[in-house]
Amino acid sequence: MKVVRLTIRNFRCISTLDFHPSERNVLIGQVNAGKVQLYMLLALLLDPDLGRRIPVVDETDFPE
Repeated sequence: MKVVRLTIRNFRCISTLDFHPSERNVLIGQVNAGKVQLYMLLALLLDPDLGRRIPVVDETDFPE
């Protein structure tokens, strides 16, 4: 599977993100900018069974 676009709204510390990955990507940012959250969402997207093995997402991850 190839991810060509990922849109994130209100997930943990990410309020809005439109990510268009290329062949190689480098995530650079301040602490608590959402680098790990983006990685976790990509891992969950590419491996749906990940959510069964470890608790990846719960209701507190989506602030209103």
